[in-house]
Amino acid sequence: MISINKNFLTPEEVNAIINYIEYDTPKDWNATKSRFWHNRTFDLNSINNANSKDQLIIELIVNIRKRIIKNITEIQGITVPIYGDTLQIVRWPKGYEQPPHSDCEQNNPEDGEHPYPHRIYSSICYLNDDFEGGELYFPQHNLTLKPEPGMMVEFSGTREYLHGVRPVINGIRYTIISFYTTDINKADNWTI
Repeated sequence: MISINKNFLTPEEVNAIINYIEYDTPKDWNATKSRFWHNRTFDLNSINNANSKDQLIIELIVNIRKRIIKNITEIQGITVPIYGDTLQIVRWPKGYEQPPHSDCEQNNPEDGEHPYPHRIYSSICYLNDDFEGGELYFPQHNLTLKPEPGMMVEFSGTREYLHGVRPVINGIRYTIISFYTTDINKADNWTI
């Protein structure tokens, strides 16, 4: 199931997060070994010696996650606890795209084990729309979504929900991404 909630985040929440990431965060985002994700993700775990602005943003994003978990649980009919394993803000500059993939299974079963088989649900919250391109698409469902500020999309991490991001043509696309699991051992520091 793909769930789309166009007004999941309020304009005030969107503005607070955009202002924070554009004006209050360090210039260098998280460095990773992955060339694709290098300096494009802002993980709440990277905030050290949090000041009052940091604390407000942490509280805001963790509260958003609580709402996402509640939404996933209700829509998917889940009766066991689910936990978050990643909570990041991601920026997609001009030229970036992502081919169709699943978040917990290999696209082709013969490719072996997926590195994150515990990620059974995924969510994306959109923070802006002042860019061109960057649409989320689900090829098996013939569905393409134009991002809107405040929109949240959640879906299963399985191969039945392959999804990709069309190339960003101009501007920077900002999202909050999070993945969810029933395995408490895979939970991150921000699990509720």
